[in-house]
Amino acid sequence: MSLSRLWEKYLADDELLASSYDQTGELTRSWMKKHIACLFNCYSPGPVIESTRFNIMRAGFMQKELMAPVSNAFFIMQADHPAWNRLLAAVLPALSAGVPDIFVFLILDQKNEPNPLLLTALELAGIENIVLAGLDEFEQPLEQHNSHDCSVLVDLSGQNIRYDLWSRAFRIQKKIRLGHDARPRGLVWIDPDHQPDYPALGRYHSDVEFFAAGPGVQNAPLEMTRIGTELDSASCFFDIFFGPCRIFSKTSIPIGFTRGMEAFWIWPDLDPDFFKTKRYCWKEKK
Repeated sequence: MSLSRLWEKYLADDELLASSYDQTGELTRSWMKKHIACLFNCYSPGPVIESTRFNIMRAGFMQKELMAPVSNAFFIMQADHPAWNRLLAAVLPALSAGVPDIFVFLILDQKNEPNPLLLTALELAGIENIVLAGLDEFEQPLEQHNSHDCSVLVDLSGQNIRYDLWSRAFRIQKKIRLGHDARPRGLVWIDPDHQPDYPALGRYHSDVEFFAAGPGVQNAPLEMTRIGTELDSASCFFDIFFGPCRIFSKTSIPIGFTRGMEAFWIWPDLDPDFFKTKRYCWKEKK
C-alpha cells in the first residue's frame, strides 16, 4: 500500500498550493529558488544512489560496505511556522540522497492556518506529500501500521511527538530534533564593507532575536540589540551569523551567511548521508 493513502484526506490539494503560490509573491519565490539551488549545489546530488564498496583492511580482512537511501523520510513542523528556509534546509538533503518517499507533516490546531510560504517552498522543491492535519490525526493511522522499511524522522515542531509510536509503525533508523524551545538568536556584523539586507533579515527570519555588533553598529535598525563594536565570548550563544567570512571564522557560531544570502539557513547536522543506510560485512582473508 502506498504510504500516501494513510493520510490521503489530509494531503494539500492543488487549489491550496496555487493560492499559496500567488500569496507568496515574486520576490520571496526568487529567494526560495536561490536557496534551493544553493542547497542542491552544496549537497551535489549525483547519478549514484546506491553503492557497494570493497575495502582490504590493514589487519588483513575484507570489508564490504553497502550504502542506500532509506525508504521514507518524515518531517514534522507547525503549519504556521514562519521559517520556510529552515524547512527547506532539512528537506533538501533527503532529496539529494534519493529518498523515494518524503512526507512533510504540517501541524494544524484550532488557532493556526498553514503558512503559504511553507507550502510554496515545498512545492518549488518538488515535495508532493504535504500533509495538513492535527497531531492526533497524523499519528492515529500509525496505530495499525507496521512497516519494515528503514525510515528517518526529522522533528522541527517543538511538540510532544510520540516517537515510540513512529518507531513501532516504521523502522525508524534515525531521528533528530532540530532547533530548540528558546527563540533563535542571530548576530549581525556591521562595518563599512558589510551592510546587510535588513528587510530580508526581518522578513525571512521573523522569529529570530537579532543582535548587532561591529564598527558600524550605530547604523543597526532600532529593533536590533546593539552589543558593541568588538566580538567577545558571547558569540557562542548565537545560532546564526550574518556578516563577512573573516569575522565568522573568529566566532563559534554554527552557521553564517554573507551579503546576498540573508534569507538562507542550513543545518550542519544534516547531509545526504544522514538519510542513507550503511551496512557492513567483514570477511576473513585466507
